Amino acid sequence: MISKNTINIVLPITSLLIISIIHYSCKANNAGYCALSRQIVSKKCVETAANNIANKNTYGFISLDPVLKSKNLKRRKGAVLPYIKSTIAVEKKRQFRKTNRNLDIAAEQGWFKLIAKGKYFYTLNGHIGIDAEGMLIDCSGNYFLDVNNQPISLPESYDSIYVNTSGDVVANIGTKQEIIARIGIFLLDEKNLQPIGKSLYKGKELQSMEDVAIMSGTLIQSNVDCFKEMTIASEKKLEYECSTDVLSTTFRIEKSTIDCLPNLR
Repeated sequence: MISKNTINIVLPITSLLIISIIHYSCKANNAGYCALSRQIVSKKCVETAANNIANKNTYGFISLDPVLKSKNLKRRKGAVLPYIKSTIAVEKKRQFRKTNRNLDIAAEQGWFKLIAKGKYFYTLNGHIGIDAEGMLIDCSGNYFLDVNNQPISLPESYDSIYVNTSGDVVANIGTKQEIIARIGIFLLDEKNLQPIGKSLYKGKELQSMEDVAIMSGTLIQSNVDCFKEMTIASEKKLEYECSTDVLSTTFRIEKSTIDCLPNLR
């Protein structure tokens, strides 16, 4: 027969044991939250690196870098969750490639400005085309703008078109040369470039630039470092796998906790 004193001793011990189990279960749960968050971050980093590598040969493309941050969960003491605040474009030293095409241009500094559906975008890709209406466009049909933020329209008839070193769009008409407009070059705050896709970016425009040297028959290559991106992808893939292991361990701890609670009655 169990005495009253024995019961009084056993019950507090049992309560402490239950509290301890729940405490360590919560700790494991925090680890699970952190692991899941890190898993999401690693997956996004791998996807970004893969996208950079895929655009190695895309003219005017700038490699993208995830901006990593972390935050403390107020309701979960000790839980610090990593997350990606944004993905920014980081421009480095420009590299150029000769194409010998009259309407391929590159600027040593500054950005070309485009307009599409009333919205402004910026690009380093100076591959210029001409649409059916005689407007200068990029490969997606967006209009190149001149120094006055106006689309550039060509005359109805001309023999050939080229862009000179000053950025003037020049039309050869018979024996005459006519300057149609000057390609706009704009200085941006490159710390906050936001990628839109297809070598288009959003950014804070600081000013219009003058006397910028333009290279005709030349395009700006992407600044992607494939070796660096493959290294990042490999590291983040390993982190993803480690996070998966932590999640599996957390699940087993929580399951064991639930299974053992009925035995403590």
